[in-house]
Formats: sequence, C-alpha cells, structure tokens
Amino acid sequence: MLNDTKIKALKPQEKQYRVTDRDGLYLVVLPTGTKTFRYDYKINGRRETYTIGVYGIVTLARAREMLLEAKRLLADGISPSQHKQDKRQFESENTLGAWWKKYLDANQGFAAGTLKMKISTYKKDIEPNFSNKLLSEIKTNHIRKLCEDINERGAPTTAVRVKTIFNEIYNLAIIKGMDIPNPATAIISKGIYAKVSRNRALSSNDIRQFIIKLNESELYPAIKLSIEILLYTMLRKSEVVNAKWDEIDFESKMWTIPAERMKARRAHNVYLSEQVISRLKDLQVYSRGSDFVFPARGNKTKPMAVSSTNRGANETIEKLNGKVEPFVIHDFRRTASTILHEKGYNTDHIEKCLAHVDGSVRGVYNKAEYESERRILMQDWADMIDEWVK
Repeated sequence: MLNDTKIKALKPQEKQYRVTDRDGLYLVVLPTGTKTFRYDYKINGRRETYTIGVYGIVTLARAREMLLEAKRLLADGISPSQHKQDKRQFESENTLGAWWKKYLDANQGFAAGTLKMKISTYKKDIEPNFSNKLLSEIKTNHIRKLCEDINERGAPTTAVRVKTIFNEIYNLAIIKGMDIPNPATAIISKGIYAKVSRNRALSSNDIRQFIIKLNESELYPAIKLSIEILLYTMLRKSEVVNAKWDEIDFESKMWTIPAERMKARRAHNVYLSEQVISRLKDLQVYSRGSDFVFPARGNKTKPMAVSSTNRGANETIEKLNGKVEPFVIHDFRRTASTILHEKGYNTDHIEKCLAHVDGSVRGVYNKAEYESERRILMQDWADMIDEWVK
C-alpha cells in the first residue's frame, strides 16, 4: 500500500511502470517523472481505464476518495471514464462565455448600436473574470460586487447594463433547460445605480465636450438629433421623443405641445430657434412620412422609445472618460435655467420656457405668454450653445 513517502521515492525509468495501492487503485510512473493515479475496471463486457489525476495535483487521500466515487458510478452502471468526459463537455458548454455566444445567436434582431454596446460592455467588464466560470459558480454577491466596482468608477449606467446582461443570459439558459437559479434577479437596478446629484448644472465646457463626443458617436442620427433638440429647447425627454409633425408650424416657428403630453397637463408653446428648425428639417428625412418626428426604427406608426434617447445620452456621457463630472440628461433643463439666470434673463420668461407651473398667488394670475421675449431668449440660448461648441 502506498503512502506519500513511498510515492516521492519512486524514480522514473526507461519505460513506464505501475505501483499498486489498494482496492484497484494504482500509480503509473512515466519516464518523464509524472506520476498518475489510475483505475482499471470492466463495464458491459469491456475494459476501461479511469485516469484519476496526477500526483501533486491530486493527493493520495483524494485519489482514494475518487476511486470510491468511481465504484459508486460502476454500481449504477455508469462508466467513470465516460462520466468524466461528459462532465468536461458539460462544463465547456456551460460557462458564461459559452452561453454569451448562445445569447448573441438567439438575439439576431438587436439594433446595430445596441449590439455594439452589449458586446463592448461584455468584453470590458464581464469577460475578463467571468467568461470561463460555470453558470453554477457565479453567485449574486459576485455580480453585485462587479456592479458596485463599476459604479464607483463613475459609470452607473454601465453597472446596470452589466446586471441586465447577466440576467438575460441566465434567463436564456433557464429557458433552454438549465436547472439553475438566476443570481441576477436578486439585484435591483435602482440599488446599484448611484443617483447623480439632482443639483447638477453643466458648465459651457461640459456642454462643449458632450456635444463633440455626441457628434463623434455612431448613434443613429435621429437619436443624436433628439438629444440636441432636448438641449436647445429645454424640454423633457417624453415631450421631445413623442412629438408629432402636426404640432410644428415651420412658418410661425412654433411647436405647440398639447396638454395631454405635458407634465402639468397644460398646452405649451415652444418658440423655435433657427438651430432647432434646421434639425427638424433634417428629421423629415429620417421620419419617412411618419406622423411622428421620431418614429421607431422598426415601426413608423409608433414613436421612438424614450429609453433610446436616454441610452444614447448615457453612452455619450460614459465615453467622456472623466473629462466631465457625471450628469443625467434631465440636467439640461437645470443647466439652461442656471446659465440664463446668471446672464440676467427674466425669471418669468425662463420659467415659461421650461413649462414650470407657478402655484403661488402671483403665478395663478400671471397668464402672460411673453412670446416676443421668449423667442429672443430661445434664440440666444441656441446661439450660446453653438458658440461654446465652436
């Protein structure tokens, strides 16, 4: 019977030789000096050899345990050698990396921009430490820690996207028959998304850096234009993205948003700068005869999703790589208000442009539209942006 002292004393010879242990376990010593535990057995009338492992990687005690496991398999009519091969194949087919490829194959309908974003996120943030792990090895705390690390580097949107990719891969695996829990379901996106301060106002340089990066991006042109129009008009995302052509009067340079589309449920007039008119005319090409200024790419009878604009802006912000402090697209409105107040524009005019409702007594009685003043203000604001971006 073997022990560690005897095994270490075994020297290689010209030809390989074996030394027996007990219960059928033996050690093969190769001319190279490698010592391998093996077990010979019969199953269904044939002889097979089960290679347990190399000494030094597998201890003698562990080899004896594996021998017992092999004998249990034999008792159930299962070949230990075939079982080992099947297990290796299963493991190679059920790593996160393997299922990532299946996930891409199952989602051929991704828009080009979405696909590029997902691939980039996977390769940068998921692949290095997770692609070779079995789905069963990845736990909720592993994903949460990764998301927290990404969040701490100032990329909260990427953190949420990483969680989403994990979630979608596991959902696919489960649908395809894998009997495993989804570790991403326990992670709530709001819990990992570090909200950016609601007091963020951008500087002129922030806007410049953002617009330059936006122009360099490969986003769908209509998405880029929706983001620019948000900045120029001071509107909310849904108010822009759900716009219809019958709301816009190019002759009077006015966009009338009906009450049902406004947060305050009051119709709102937007006095259009030359810059916005130019972009709207460009959008007539992309809208392909749709009633919507920003139709969905796959269905011109519906508007583009607000999330498309949001995602496009967030991707652009992330690509600034720290040149600008984190912000969200809604901060465009706060930025316009801050800068215009600093430059001495009338508060009532600014608030009307932002479609803010003043609930004070003064606000209730102040029904003035300030059309001429607001036309000047909106054109001045657009000119400021263009000057910063030069």
